[in-house]
Amino acid sequence: MKKIIFIFLLIIPVFLYSYTDIIVIKEQIKKYEDYLEKYPNDTQKMFDLARLYEYLGENGSFESFSRAKNIYKNILNISYIPKAQLLYGRVLLKIGKEQWFIPIKLWYVYSGYSEMSDAVKNDPYSISFHYIRANALYELKDFPFCVDTSISDYEYILNNSNYDSQLLIDNNAEILFKLADLKELKKDYKRAYELYEKIVKKYKESFYSQLSKERMKSLVNKK
Repeated sequence: MKKIIFIFLLIIPVFLYSYTDIIVIKEQIKKYEDYLEKYPNDTQKMFDLARLYEYLGENGSFESFSRAKNIYKNILNISYIPKAQLLYGRVLLKIGKEQWFIPIKLWYVYSGYSEMSDAVKNDPYSISFHYIRANALYELKDFPFCVDTSISDYEYILNNSNYDSQLLIDNNAEILFKLADLKELKKDYKRAYELYEKIVKKYKESFYSQLSKERMKSLVNKK
């Protein structure tokens, strides 16, 4: 009983923080929407507003994804901005992931994939574009083409980023872990093991280090 109470007490602050966070975001949304009523073509503010709606979608308000989708589409109607197309595709993938009716799910996934691919083609050397697409496709591992493209993007980042680039500094352990996970899914156990091992050696204090140790144990007899 004491253990249950202790766990409950640990969980309460998380719920309170999330609830407060969402209230603040909804207040910000109202300010952005009021502003955009006066200045409807301010694409930067539209980007900011769409991202807030995405955040709400990621935290249980599924209908907020549709609002984000429409805002990115409106940006593209004002001016072609590759980043808007990239994020529009990402939202389509997020909507598709939650669909249970297969034809609708497939439409969203293929459409989102196509939009993101076109955006990357328009800015093929952008490390951040590859990173955004890789992370979006990583969440759809039931689709082989998503797995293959995600692998390609993560490898591109690792092979083409300067080691002092902020994106790599902040996210290298995550990138290595997700790439290893995808390699394991493709049954390339040797490469997966090498990547997990690299995380354990280089990022000892990382959250991904402990996960990698567990994965390495399961791969000992497979590599």
